[in-house]
Amino acid sequence: MDPSKLLALLKQQRAIYDDVKNIDKNSNKRELLANTIKERLDKLQGLWNQFKDNHEKILLTENKEDKYFNEEFHTTVHQKVIQVKTMLEEIVESKDRNAESVESKSVDEKIKESQIEKNKINNLVEQYNNNIARLRQMLENLDHYDTVTRLEQLNGIWKRKFEDIRSIYKKLVIEMSYNEVDIMNDYDEIEDQYDNALDELANKMEKLREGNNVKLDCIRIPNFNGNIEEWSSFHDLYKRLNNEDGKISNVEKMYRLKTLVKGEASKLIQHLPVSELNYAVAWEILSQRYENERMLFTILVDKLLDQPSVYNDSASSLKKLLDTSIECIQGLKAMGIKTNKADPIIARIIIRKLDKEGLRLYEQNIKRTKEIQKMDDVLQFLEQQYQAAEAIKSKKQTNNVKSFQKTTATTIVANDYQCFYCNKKEHMAIKCYEFLKLQVKDKNTWVKDAKICRVCLSHKTTKRCNSKTKCQDCGKWHNALLHINSGQNNNTSTLTMKMCCTAENVLLATAQVRVKSVQGEMIMLRALIDQGSQTTAVSEEAAQILNLPRKKVKMEVQGFGGTPVGVAKAKINLQIHPRFTSKYKINAEALILPSLVSCQPDKTFSYNIDKWENMTLADPNFNKSDRIDIIIGSDLYGEILEGGLLKKDKILAQSTKFGWILSGILQAKRSIKGFISSNVVNIEKFWEIEEIPEDEDSSEDGYCMKN
Repeated sequence: MDPSKLLALLKQQRAIYDDVKNIDKNSNKRELLANTIKERLDKLQGLWNQFKDNHEKILLTENKEDKYFNEEFHTTVHQKVIQVKTMLEEIVESKDRNAESVESKSVDEKIKESQIEKNKINNLVEQYNNNIARLRQMLENLDHYDTVTRLEQLNGIWKRKFEDIRSIYKKLVIEMSYNEVDIMNDYDEIEDQYDNALDELANKMEKLREGNNVKLDCIRIPNFNGNIEEWSSFHDLYKRLNNEDGKISNVEKMYRLKTLVKGEASKLIQHLPVSELNYAVAWEILSQRYENERMLFTILVDKLLDQPSVYNDSASSLKKLLDTSIECIQGLKAMGIKTNKADPIIARIIIRKLDKEGLRLYEQNIKRTKEIQKMDDVLQFLEQQYQAAEAIKSKKQTNNVKSFQKTTATTIVANDYQCFYCNKKEHMAIKCYEFLKLQVKDKNTWVKDAKICRVCLSHKTTKRCNSKTKCQDCGKWHNALLHINSGQNNNTSTLTMKMCCTAENVLLATAQVRVKSVQGEMIMLRALIDQGSQTTAVSEEAAQILNLPRKKVKMEVQGFGGTPVGVAKAKINLQIHPRFTSKYKINAEALILPSLVSCQPDKTFSYNIDKWENMTLADPNFNKSDRIDIIIGSDLYGEILEGGLLKKDKILAQSTKFGWILSGILQAKRSIKGFISSNVVNIEKFWEIEEIPEDEDSSEDGYCMKN
């Protein structure tokens, strides 16, 4: 269709709509004769027929960008025609009823009804005038509203008030034939004032919305690094500020997206160049990866279940338990999961994280001892305990500072715990993970240089030690962590078996595993997987970290030729999990030995790990030299082994429950040390690779007591 013809038809359609509105407006203002009403009904039908014919012609055009289509103009006009037609037909019916009623009533009845009608009119006129006055006052107060929400509420109030005025006007003029000029003039004025106020309100709302959009555009969207827990917030904020804004092109959206997406998530879309078409593709890739409700649910529940046990007098651990629990619960609710029925179960999970003193206080604070605990009660208890612990901590620090100011001694501010190795106040040296990682020789060297008590490791040698605990291995006055096997020096030439031959580097199979401690915390340890070892063993350092209950045993360990290398005096039960999230776990009984093997590998080496990028490795840091905490022997090897087997160069990969383990020969050559085969006489055997530390002068055992 020619554009000029289309423009003429659109103009004609709007003119027809104006004529329909005029019929409506004029029909409300004066007494109409029956012939007049019929003429207007005919005119209304003619206008509607013409409008429909024009509308069918307009639909044939391909250009549908005009407001005529966006505003659904056809529907609006149709509704207006029906409204006016209904109103005119009601006027005709009302006139017919009034005429019949007048003819059938007596003079007295007519006088009585006339008086009632007059009173009714007076009441309606009074309501009419009051509503008009009130609406005028409202329309004049538009400047007092400055938010979109309040303006929308105001628009609704105006609409209801104007509908009341219109309803009363129809009753007076049409139904009751009350044709006072003042009533009609007032209606004309308030209608015009109302229409003008609506236009002004719409303009103000549009400006406020534009202003809000400008402010939102200034909000800095945080980077997304691939954490699935942060995807929901990033998705909603980015979509609100970019996707729904029609003023921003897809090229700019793509540029913004690649700027904000970092880390693992950026690798998913790094291959897509910034272009108009790639934006939708990039957004779809990210949505498919991170809109994973099952994974998010698993992460939140595992985080809730895997929380470590807390000490009741530790404010930081109580706060972490409280905050993490609330975070997980609210995260589940945000996913639309109703946790109300599971509240008692979750509450019990949280309560079990408390120590004995915490459980005792909780039981003492329960008001309804025979009812199932409620989540709100548990969270409130944790909040109270945290505040109490924080208050006690602050008071102790204040008292310690005051005591320090009164004395001239240069002492350290006291606290419940003091680690002299890492200088943290959350634990003592015997519980310090960094200290426990040291070799026995290095521990003794540090204790000597730092002048720390060799018995309790909790104060300087200048202070008398009150501890009565001796070494469990030799019975001397030093801590068991500092014990050096006296028999090691005598067998050094036989056990270390240092060789001067040159051979290729050998990579032993290692795995990172999570082991459950006595507090319920999952501790990451490094294990050597060796089917030549006939039993599982754990180092003394790792056993100290786990703090699991020990069972006394006495088993002699022998090397080549029946040479004794030590005695295992205790064993513990381990619960071992893969390093990644998995339901798999295995229980094992492990002997506790002072040391297991030297660091594996001996030295850190560079390796192209991309060869195994599509495989989940049991130890991603297999090429980095680090200590071995556990030896997993043949008693567990058959249970953890799976069917997968792959060989690349001289490296063999085996699939296990802990991931793929790597072993084999590397390319570089070095001078190597020999291996030691050892066994537990008459009971169990294990394969051990051990570098025996040099013996120290045992005269230092009495160092603490002399000082």
